[in-house]
Amino acid sequence: MKNRSTSKNDENKQLFLGIPGVDKNFNIHKKIGAGTFSSVYLASLKCEAHVKRENRKFFAVKRLIPTSSLKRIEQELKCLVNIGGTDNVGGIEACVRHEDSVAFVMPYLAYDKFHEYFDKMDVAETRLYIKNLLLALKRVHSFNLIHRDVKPSNFLYNRREQKWMLIDFGLAQEVKEYKTEEKPTSSTAQKRPIKEVQAGNENENQGVPTNPSKRMRLEEKTVQTKDQPNSKPMDVLFKSPLKTSNVGNLPKLYTNPLATAVKSTCIGLSVNLRMMEQRTNSTNTPIRTSMSSNVCYCYGKSQVCNICIIKKEVQASRAGTPGYRPPEVLLKYPNQTTAVDIWSVGIIFLSILSKCYPFFKAHDDFNALAELVTLFGDKKIKQLASALNRNIKIGRKRPALNIRKLCILLRNRTPTQITQQLNEKTPNEPSPGTSTSSNRASSNLQDCQHCQQKLNNCLCASSVIIPSLHGHDEWPNEAYDLLFKLLELDPRKRITAEQALQHPFFITIEDTPKNSESSNSFKDSK
Repeated sequence: MKNRSTSKNDENKQLFLGIPGVDKNFNIHKKIGAGTFSSVYLASLKCEAHVKRENRKFFAVKRLIPTSSLKRIEQELKCLVNIGGTDNVGGIEACVRHEDSVAFVMPYLAYDKFHEYFDKMDVAETRLYIKNLLLALKRVHSFNLIHRDVKPSNFLYNRREQKWMLIDFGLAQEVKEYKTEEKPTSSTAQKRPIKEVQAGNENENQGVPTNPSKRMRLEEKTVQTKDQPNSKPMDVLFKSPLKTSNVGNLPKLYTNPLATAVKSTCIGLSVNLRMMEQRTNSTNTPIRTSMSSNVCYCYGKSQVCNICIIKKEVQASRAGTPGYRPPEVLLKYPNQTTAVDIWSVGIIFLSILSKCYPFFKAHDDFNALAELVTLFGDKKIKQLASALNRNIKIGRKRPALNIRKLCILLRNRTPTQITQQLNEKTPNEPSPGTSTSSNRASSNLQDCQHCQQKLNNCLCASSVIIPSLHGHDEWPNEAYDLLFKLLELDPRKRITAEQALQHPFFITIEDTPKNSESSNSFKDSK
């Protein structure tokens, strides 16, 4: 055990040998966290080594990996300095740099792990937790910044002292509006006359970028070897240069002495003649003349120009933790706003209401979208994609689920009295005269054709929350109403942090008494 502990201490010392300012002033106790771009250590001042542990002031030293982007480091430092230190946002005590090594010295908060208490939180504690998280995000969003990585491990919570802290601004970025650029057409792109097209430049005629150095070497080889005898069959020369199947034969074609002598001239003339013929024929077609101002000059030809072949990549940030990324990020919507963080708050709230953590477990964007389709239905996801000018294809139709009923069933998924009550009652009452125990049991065993659950456990949004479930739902209607506003699919309609803090769920001081009539009249907006 001693050897193991000493090896850990040696490892910590080796990690900080490159930062003299840290080694000189702090004692590193242990590693308390690690991420993709950094590692976090618990530290205390060396001048307080004689002080009892409970009276020391501890710090969290975040050591960034040397390969981290300088812009990322600068952005995180600005966030800690300008935003941190108030409204539950973590601040910074010092920043130490030595050569390529950078370390942030931040205040430390002893916290409880989320998976140890999320299923034990009642309504009052959850209200405080979500309210303080929204308070921190309101502070961040007031600086026009997106945190982009809101999750339980980045929102520290000390249950005994009732303290909170939002940390880790490594992925934070400013809200920017991207302008979608359309492909240039003949009205915006200047056409090149046929006379300017070089006869020997086949790749340019076909719209394929070439390497100038390679083209120069080919021309030099043509001059040097044009008088040498032909050593290849003549049928190689008559293969169409426009067929992609002949690309593999191009190296052999260039090494052929006779081919290199006449290739550029033959191909150049054939391509130019074909282009001139197509241009003259296109003037006689009414479709071509009517669309001449809206299409590119390669329209209707067996080639693609550089303007059309180059497709600009979608500029959309995809940073964040899987399971907490909103649909606009999964759909690569470029105009992302602070609504990205609000969705993450909704996922955390959903985990508390359902006592299911993590709620989503997808490790890629496709599976994450499939999970959203399962929860919200294919129609709403398609409508969202259309509203955001995105294209999505869903092979299977899925109805939306009743999120409130889903939370109740997941929260009571352990064998309790609720199972017996559900087996006794079903939302589909049998016809008069057939209300027997056997008929009721058989109806309960039938499966819903949409969600593949028993009829008494149907989770479809159109299903009714039967009265037997209300006795197992300790959460008020305001909690679910806030959840639905946080998980609004359309980011342009999603509630803001400032608006959420004014929601009735936080204004209510005491839990509202359960009213069976109001509960029965409540309908899931999802």
